[in-house]
Amino acid sequence: MKKLFATLLIGLYLMRHLALRWLGKLLPFLRSKRSGEQAFADNYRADGIVSLPPESVADLAALQGCIRCELCDALCDRTATLSRVFFNGPSLLASTHSRCLPDLAYARSYRSEYAACGDCERCMDACPTGVPLKRIVELMDRMTPDNP
Repeated sequence: MKKLFATLLIGLYLMRHLALRWLGKLLPFLRSKRSGEQAFADNYRADGIVSLPPESVADLAALQGCIRCELCDALCDRTATLSRVFFNGPSLLASTHSRCLPDLAYARSYRSEYAACGDCERCMDACPTGVPLKRIVELMDRMTPDNP
């Protein structure tokens, strides 16, 4: 009985889809004016899921090379002077935020701490896998909702 009901339900959805598609061709004003990318952005922006430009995709792939050795934390001057409550060190960026884009929205609260690093690149020089940590800060600046 459940199988029959499921099959009928799938058939109904198929007929509905075909009817709407046929009506959309007949009546162009029923079609959506949004592009596929715009529809994606509108549907997922609130969840922190954003489409990435091609150069950011390459940066994100490079950032995923972090092996969590925390050498960058050991050499970071800001980690030594600030409390871990306010600044968890560069390793947090590479190990956490490079893997989960929706978490970039939560990074807003401490983004200024990482932006204050300036031109210091000691963390990047110490990294045995060559993870470009400065790029994740730039990516955070581009991707967080309050700074589009």
